[in-house]
Amino acid sequence: MLRTTLRLGLVACLLAAVLIGAALPARAQAGTLVIGVIGTEDSPTFLGVSLVASYVNADGGLTLPDGQVVNISVITQAASSAEEVSAAVQSLRSQNAVAVFGPDDDVLAAQSLQSLATAGVPIFTAATTTKAPVGGFVFRTQANDDIRMSALVDALQTDLALSRIAVYQGGDDFAPQAGSFVLAMAKKQQQPVTTVLQVAGSTTDSSASVAMQAQPDAIAAFGTQDQVVELFTAMVNAGFDGILITNYVTDRAFINRLPVAKRADVVGVTGWSPSFNTEETKSFVAGYVAAFGVAPTALSAAAYDGATALVLAIRANGSNPGQILTRVLTTPSFFALQGIYNPELGTGDLTQSAAVVGTTNTGGQRLIARYNGGERLPADGGETVGAATPIPTTAVVTQPTLAPTTPPIFVTATPDGVVLTIIFDPQVNIRSGPGTNYEIIGRALKGEQLKLFGRVASNQWYVINYNGQQAWITGDPTLVSISGDPNTLPLVTPPATPIPTVGATVAPTAGAEADIQYVSHALNPGTLIQNQPFTLTVTVRNGGGTTAGQFAVAASMRPGEVFGATIVPAGLAPGAATTVNISYAGVPGPAGAYSVAIVLDLNGEVAEGAGEGNNIITINYNVQ
Repeated sequence: MLRTTLRLGLVACLLAAVLIGAALPARAQAGTLVIGVIGTEDSPTFLGVSLVASYVNADGGLTLPDGQVVNISVITQAASSAEEVSAAVQSLRSQNAVAVFGPDDDVLAAQSLQSLATAGVPIFTAATTTKAPVGGFVFRTQANDDIRMSALVDALQTDLALSRIAVYQGGDDFAPQAGSFVLAMAKKQQQPVTTVLQVAGSTTDSSASVAMQAQPDAIAAFGTQDQVVELFTAMVNAGFDGILITNYVTDRAFINRLPVAKRADVVGVTGWSPSFNTEETKSFVAGYVAAFGVAPTALSAAAYDGATALVLAIRANGSNPGQILTRVLTTPSFFALQGIYNPELGTGDLTQSAAVVGTTNTGGQRLIARYNGGERLPADGGETVGAATPIPTTAVVTQPTLAPTTPPIFVTATPDGVVLTIIFDPQVNIRSGPGTNYEIIGRALKGEQLKLFGRVASNQWYVINYNGQQAWITGDPTLVSISGDPNTLPLVTPPATPIPTVGATVAPTAGAEADIQYVSHALNPGTLIQNQPFTLTVTVRNGGGTTAGQFAVAASMRPGEVFGATIVPAGLAPGAATTVNISYAGVPGPAGAYSVAIVLDLNGEVAEGAGEGNNIITINYNVQ
C-alpha cells in the first residue's frame, strides 16, 4: 500500500459569518488570485473550490514565494457545448484566472479536448472517461474509469459474489464507460451474460426484455438517468430481483426515482462518499453543510482535493502556469478526502483512489471496499466497511493547515514557447515526416514535454528536434496536449518521399523482449447486420524472444464505438500464436463501409521495446 508523505489537516468548518460568500475576500490584501470554474455558482465544483478559498482567506490569505499576500476569488462561466467551453476558457482567462476547474461532464470534456489542451493555464477536470485524456496542463481530479471499473468488478466478485452480470449501454456516449467495465470483467476472467445496446428507435422496455432473457443476477447500466431508471423499473416489473450497478449510486435524487422496494439494491463506484468514516470526511461534510446548506457530493470532494493541490502548488512555486504545472507534478503524495492523492505520478491523473459503495434501506450509502491504483485497501482509519455513516449537522470550529510538511521538490521547468506534452500511455511515435506513412525514428514517453519548432497548415503534425535532427510528431489531442499558441509556429515543408508501410509484413523480432504481433482477423458474419450479434476473431503471435505475460486485445466497432475486449492469458511462448474471439451484441446504423483499429496489448502490460509500434492494426468491413 502506498505510504503518504504529506498529510493535510482538513478543517471541520468556520464560523457562519466567514462562510457566507465563501469566494469573497475575508480582509483587504495586496492582491487577488482568481480561480475559474466552468459551471454555475450552485454547482458542486464551484462550492468545493470556494470552500478551500474561504479557508485560505480566513487564515490570512495565500502567501506567494515573493512574499506577496493574496486572497482567492472564485468566478464562474457556464458552458454546455464544446464551443461554449472554449469561450468559457477564454472568458475566464481574460479575467486573469490562474487555473480553471471543469468541465466535469464526461461527454463535454471529451468533446472539448482541443480547447482544454491549448488553454494555456492549468485545467482541473473531474471527468473520469478515458476518452478525455489528461497530461500537460490538464489534470484529472478523480480516478479514471479504467481504475474505477477495475475496483468495481473486484468488489462485485469478492464481496457480492455476482457471476451473472448483464451490461446495458444506452448510446454512443456511454461506450467508454461500458467498455472499461467489460474490459475489467475480462481481466477477472469474466464475461457479461449478455450485452444490450439501445439504438435509435428502440425502447428501454425492449432492452429490459432482452436483458431478462439472460437471467442475470445483476444489471450494469450505463446510460442517462432516465434510461437507467426506466430500464431497472421495467426489469423489476418483469420479476427481476437482482442488483443494479450504476454510476448514479451516490445521487440521492436518482435513488428516489427507483422502485421503493429496490432502493437498497444499488451498487456503484465513486471517488468519495460520506460513508468514509474518517476525520477528514467528517470535517469536510460539516464545513460544507454549514457553509452552503446542502450536502457535498463526490464532485464537491474532487474539487476540494484539486483546489487544495493547486493552493499548495501556488504557495510553493507561484501562480505562473508553468510554475503551477511544475509544482503540481512534484507535490509529494498526501491523504486527501478521496484517499491518497499522488500528483507526483506525473501523468495528469492526480489520484487513483476509488471506492465501491452500496445503498441502504433508506437510500443512504454504505462502504463496501476502497482501492488505490487497483490495490484493495484494508478497512483502517476508523472506517467500518459495510456500515452507513450519517451526515453530521454540527461541527467543531478549527482552522486549516495547508502547508506541506516536507520540503518542496523542483524539476526542470517547462520549456519556453509552444510545448507539446505526451498524454497517451505508454508512448507516441516520432516520425521522419508528417504522417503515419513515414518511418518511425523514435518514441516519446507519456509525460515527456517537447518544444515545437514548426507545423503543417492543418496543425495535425509538428516539428521537433530529435537527437539533433528535424523530426515530426502528431498533434492528435487524444495523444498529446499543447500549451501556447501553435499558430505562431512557422509552416514547414514536409519531406518529399514518405516510406510506404501499407500492407507491410511485420518481421519477427527475436530479441530479449516479447513482441505481440498481428497475424489475421475474421468477422462472423463477414458483413455486419445492424443490431445483430457478431464475433471478431483475432490471431496474434509472439514474435519476440521472451514468453509474454497476460495482455488484452480490443476493438471499438463502428458505428457506435461499441467496445469489446478479451484477455490473452500469460504464457504465449516465443514464436507461438493464439486465436481469441471478441463477442459483440451488434452495432447500430447507418449502413456503410467502416474502418476501425484492433489494439493489441491494450493496457501496455507486455514489455515489447521497439515492438510497441506494431500494436495497432486497421481493418475494413461493411455494415448493412
